[in-house]
Amino acid sequence: MIFSITWIEWLVIALVTTHITIISVTVYLHRAQAHRALDLHPVLNHFFRLWLWLATGMNTREWVAVHRKHHAHVETKEDPHSPKIYGIWSVVFRGVALYRKATASKDILDRYGAGTPNDWLEHHVYQRKNAGVVTFLLVDMTLFGFGKGSLMWAVQMLWIPVLAAGVINGVGHYIGYRNYQPVDQSRNILPWGILIGGEELHNNHHAYPRSARFSARSFEFDLGYVYIKILSFLRLAKVNYVMPNIANDKLEGVKGVLNARMGIYREFQRRVLTVACREKAKSIALLNGNKLLRLLKRPPQLLKEADKVAIRQALSLDETLNKVYDLQLQLYQIFYHAKGQDMVALIQQWCIDAKASHQATLCEFAEWIEERFLKTVAEGA
Repeated sequence: MIFSITWIEWLVIALVTTHITIISVTVYLHRAQAHRALDLHPVLNHFFRLWLWLATGMNTREWVAVHRKHHAHVETKEDPHSPKIYGIWSVVFRGVALYRKATASKDILDRYGAGTPNDWLEHHVYQRKNAGVVTFLLVDMTLFGFGKGSLMWAVQMLWIPVLAAGVINGVGHYIGYRNYQPVDQSRNILPWGILIGGEELHNNHHAYPRSARFSARSFEFDLGYVYIKILSFLRLAKVNYVMPNIANDKLEGVKGVLNARMGIYREFQRRVLTVACREKAKSIALLNGNKLLRLLKRPPQLLKEADKVAIRQALSLDETLNKVYDLQLQLYQIFYHAKGQDMVALIQQWCIDAKASHQATLCEFAEWIEERFLKTVAEGA
């Protein structure tokens, strides 16, 4: 034992080292490697690879491949760790087993692991996963003694399986709030991404997976992006893409509208659907306003049959709310299924239909789209 430390000092060291592991996962594995949201300096890349090999035994190519497949087949039978398929408790407590099952497939690694490190170190050092974690155990015991060192190592080894494989992959698709409506059940667990480095903002990430920043609203905080900004200032990182701010960013042409579509859809639900639902809920006795609003916001393919029946019954009682919901479904189809100039033409027609309703909130929203987006597309053309 080189250092004789108190339990308070042990706790501080354990928190610092596990936090480094979290930052290695969210900044290097997740945002840089899996989604190419940023580029890191080669020195940082090698540091993160080395740290993850020691502190988790994880391999870059394997982690990236499993995560990319999750996005490609989210909440289907092909999703490596979907609570919808395997059950929430299975993902929370058996997340590591599901991860290892996926990494055992050479097809998954070849198909989804492209662009990850493929050098001598990867093949001769980092592929030897047990060597990394055993080395870390020996280092911990050498520095802090057998008891405190081995306990610190145990905490470090459990940190990612519990918080990432369990909490993010499980809870992040089960409980929380939604800013956006991607075609999955992703949730923001908390608005303050501190403990897991911003990964708590899981719904935001699924809406904009290529974004280096996970926070989307003024009250949300992404600690991982704070580190990225610091690294960028030090010229150790270069951000490639950040989700658009539809209120302030200049959105050029069709591509700008495509990038902003989830934000526009969220604005419709906030400005139009929420207002209409709260105004009409008092006259609809079948559902309370908040429950009805949650159902109306949900993507149609995620609704259960009982929810669809409840929605039909509620909407049959109010023509105005029924019109708003119908236009929301049309907007959803446009943003999620139309492409390129077809999308622009369909949005233009949608605005005409919305204004033809003569409902104040619909007319105002249609005018906002025309001024903020369609005018920009025309100028870009």
